[in-house]
Amino acid sequence: MIAPRVTGLLALNIFLSGAAFAAMTPFRAIVGVERLGLSNFAFGIIMAFNALGGLMIAVSLGWLSDRVQDRRVLVLVCAIGGALGFCLAWMVQR
Repeated sequence: MIAPRVTGLLALNIFLSGAAFAAMTPFRAIVGVERLGLSNFAFGIIMAFNALGGLMIAVSLGWLSDRVQDRRVLVLVCAIGGALGFCLAWMVQR
């Protein structure tokens, strides 16, 4: 049966996403304030826009996923985009 296999893959995805965010999130403030020289206020504004952008993207992708026939392509595009984003954050050093 395919449902338990998909559920396991989704659970693994949630776990790995949480581990990736937990590994990177504490360093955002260090990089923003100490390395890039942002003030605390500027860093807070950037994080607020980050949250608003994430909200808009999540709502847009939810709306889009309700209208597409096969969500696998959408999931694949999002997974590739996330992997590229993490790779760029890791590779690009200032």
